[in-house]
Amino acid sequence: LNPAASNTEAGIWKDSSVEDAEPLTATDMWCEKGQNNDQLPNVASDVVNSAELEIGGGERSRMLLHGFPRHWSELQVQLLFTAYGGVAGMRIFLDDAGEPMAHVELQNDAMASKAAAQVNNTHVDDGHGGQALLRCQYFPGSAELRRQEAEAALRQRQAEALDAQYLAMNAQACQRKRLEEAAVALGDPALSRQRRRMLLMLFEAERKRQEPIHYRRECSAMQAADDE
Repeated sequence: LNPAASNTEAGIWKDSSVEDAEPLTATDMWCEKGQNNDQLPNVASDVVNSAELEIGGGERSRMLLHGFPRHWSELQVQLLFTAYGGVAGMRIFLDDAGEPMAHVELQNDAMASKAAAQVNNTHVDDGHGGQALLRCQYFPGSAELRRQEAEAALRQRQAEALDAQYLAMNAQACQRKRLEEAAVALGDPALSRQRRRMLLMLFEAERKRQEPIHYRRECSAMQAADDE
């Protein structure tokens, strides 16, 4: 892992090796040399307003970690995320209050949400006999958002297919086979939107047909229970 992502432009995630001609800040040189790793440089030019940084909108998910002690090395920050697949990239800054913060990307992008939730609001030794409170924010990347959308679409298809199967089971005998086939088709991810809308309309009509039947059955069951 190259600890260095290091460009002085706020909001741009770059590795200093890509643009060696640009001067490094004190924080960048501290990272690259690996010297004085127990102390972040307190340099005004390294102060970055986190609101100005580009921490979302990329392909990969990122986390923004606040609250870790100033004496922590980069390795200590990385160890927080070892249980979640390890760190793929990281950059340490000083925020506008002069406190250290880190942008972190994980090797396993899908674990970033869980890692941020479990690291957030945990306490660590501040090195002075007290406790430091970690705050970890999660910013999903484009790939994670697409994955979440695909999972939501899958859950919706499964719910619709189950509901359709129930309606098919209770349909009239002359309609049952047709509705059973339609219920199977609803679970197919390759089904076109137009065909899906048509099938959903079919099952909505069947639901309305069955509603009074179910109502009468419920009334009969309640009456039988009262008679007993």
